[in-house]
Amino acid sequence: MTATAQNAIHNAAYSQLIALRDSGTRAESAITMVAETLVEEFSCSLRRATFIAVTAWTDLDRAATAGAYVDTTCTSGNMVVIQDPSTGRTSIFSVRELLALREQATKHYLNA
Repeated sequence: MTATAQNAIHNAAYSQLIALRDSGTRAESAITMVAETLVEEFSCSLRRATFIAVTAWTDLDRAATAGAYVDTTCTSGNMVVIQDPSTGRTSIFSVRELLALREQATKHYLNA
């Protein structure tokens, strides 16, 4: 995919997500809708479209809230390190903890 096409798909994701966020659409629904649109408009895989939509959603979240970030210099294949300069706090999550959080979130969304 050319750089121009990559910009187009990312711009489409951002613009649609901004509109969905402004209308109060929840993250899971917004990401699903955007991914489906990207698959249809750009003929990409659902996996790639979902990755682009999730990345755009988290970028928009980051822009809305200053501070915490994943410290990629300390993060490894077994743990994720999050730094929060506004509080001076460092958080470390193992893959096992992250998988448990994912399961908890999945159960929450299924019951919501």
